[in-house]
Amino acid sequence: MTRSAVPVSNDGLREHAERLLTGGPVERSALALSFAESSAASAEVLVEGESFYPRMLEDITAAETTIHINQFGFRPGLVGDEFAEALLAKAAAGVAVRLVVDKQGSDPEGGARELYERLAAGGASRTDCSAAGEGDAGTCTRWATSTTARS
Repeated sequence: MTRSAVPVSNDGLREHAERLLTGGPVERSALALSFAESSAASAEVLVEGESFYPRMLEDITAAETTIHINQFGFRPGLVGDEFAEALLAKAAAGVAVRLVVDKQGSDPEGGARELYERLAAGGASRTDCSAAGEGDAGTCTRWATSTTARS
């Protein structure tokens, strides 16, 4: 089966995202976006968390309008707690925080439930996705966000 990306112009990206966020369950194919070819002159490959986690935290700290994170295995612990505090601080400052996590490795409904409840109470939204299996395209479930922290 061939899957193709959804062509979305930069001007239409926000509208496309709103359609995804306000609808029902999201098909994985709707998340594959086709963007114009980059004209970047260089790229930097960062391997392992100690290389890229500090950079991600710097980006979170610098964010002014939105933060979107797609992370597998986002759980409580030394790194997860540091990220949660940074995300909660930005949500409290009015920055929209959106997380897409996997149901299995991140375990948002099990061992990591308290972390995700704290993030939701602080204003972060979350979408949980299961991996695709044979004959299964995978599913994503969007969770409601508490907005009391932003009021």
